[in-house]
This record gives sequence, structure tokens and C-alpha cells, in this order.
Amino acid sequence: MDIKRQRKAIDDIDARLLRLLTQRVKAALGLARLKQKLGLPPRDAAREAEVLGRARKTARSPLTPQAAQGIMAAIMRGTRASVRKRKRA
Repeated sequence: MDIKRQRKAIDDIDARLLRLLTQRVKAALGLARLKQKLGLPPRDAAREAEVLGRARKTARSPLTPQAAQGIMAAIMRGTRASVRKRKRA
């Protein structure tokens, strides 16, 4: 495969990831509204630990468990930031 094809393959994966991340933020917005309605706190440390632990356990080579956990932590931070910004708008 040449460089252009490899980059195109990565670009296609990135586009799919961004679509999935948009869906994740929409789901998180719905969850935030429900939690607010039920009087629950916006964050759940146990749930966050569960998500990060699952990322570590399900990582497959060449993705390391540490990298998977770091990526999920970044996704969760980005999701929280998007939800906070959206709730203020």
C-alpha cells in the first residue's frame, strides 16, 4: 500500500470515530438530563472506573491496555466538556 492509501484509510477511520463520538455525546446529554430530573449527581466515579477498567481489559494488540485507558479517559473528558457547554447553551 502506498502512503496516500494508508492516509486515506486512517482518514476514513477518523471520520467513523468522530461520528461515533457525536453519538456518544448525544447519549451523554440524554443521560445528563435524566440524572438532573432524578436529582442524581452528574458524575459517577464508580461508573467511570468501570468504563476505564473495561477499556484496559478489552484492549487488543497493538493497542496497549494503558493506551486504551488513556484514550477512554480523554473521550470521557471531551464528552463531559461537550455536555457542560451544551447545557449552558
